[in-house]
Amino acid sequence: MGNPPALFTSAERFRGYWAAHEEAGITPREKWISRDAYDIPSAEAAARRILDRPDAPTALFCANNRNTLGAYRAVCGLRSGTALAGFDDFEMADLPDVPVTIVAYDADEVGRRPAHLLLDRIAKGLSTLQEPCRRTVVPTEVVHHPGT
Repeated sequence: MGNPPALFTSAERFRGYWAAHEEAGITPREKWISRDAYDIPSAEAAARRILDRPDAPTALFCANNRNTLGAYRAVCGLRSGTALAGFDDFEMADLPDVPVTIVAYDADEVGRRPAHLLLDRIAKGLSTLQEPCRRTVVPTEVVHHPGT
């Protein structure tokens, strides 16, 4: 479950999701993929559509914390017992009854790094055309919240 592909992070996370399946020799089922949830209510509706099927998946991977929270509401409402995994940790992720595995990162660092890159260019008096693009990756960690 994720945002539309026009959003860079959504496209990258979906690319990683697809690549992981390919590495495992598994073809993802298109009917279990939703890429149109912008907020918690639309994520809940998308999760319900996916889970309210006779061939529902046993787990959902959510591309951000809003998708995870919407999926959590659907899992609880349907009492499906579906496992949840998501990207973006969120406050109180350790409180839900459903176990949640999250890819977490330092959100402050996500803002700090581009700010440093910009300030470095300003200090050097460089335009964006004078220096090649640089890519920086913020470290992540997998956090398992076992549920209550």
